[in-house]
Amino acid sequence: MAGTVLPNANGFGFPFPKGSRLAGDMSAAIAKLREEGKLQLMQDAWFNGRQGDRDVPVEDEDDDSVKPLTLERFDGLFLISGSSSVLALFLFCMLKLRVCRCMFKKVVQCCSRRARDPAVLV
Repeated sequence: MAGTVLPNANGFGFPFPKGSRLAGDMSAAIAKLREEGKLQLMQDAWFNGRQGDRDVPVEDEDDDSVKPLTLERFDGLFLISGSSSVLALFLFCMLKLRVCRCMFKKVVQCCSRRARDPAVLV
């Protein structure tokens, strides 16, 4: 978290460039929501599971609903990453072989010319 939390900001923080008019507009809008009581209603609805004076049903969270991250959960990501890496390696090798083949042909042509013409000195 960057900076400090102001005690009267209720934890809200918005990054704006220095001298931006948006910072003042946003602060005024938050102050207006706080004065009207809507800010507390939003906070209750979002974080406490309440809406106004009535409770909003919160999803049942069993121990089974929270699943730890394991390697099996990333198998699709590993498959995509691995296959794209193999494809990139294959394409790189094919391009290198093509370049080497062209260079080899040039060397062979040069050597064959020298073999045919004994007057050509190295």
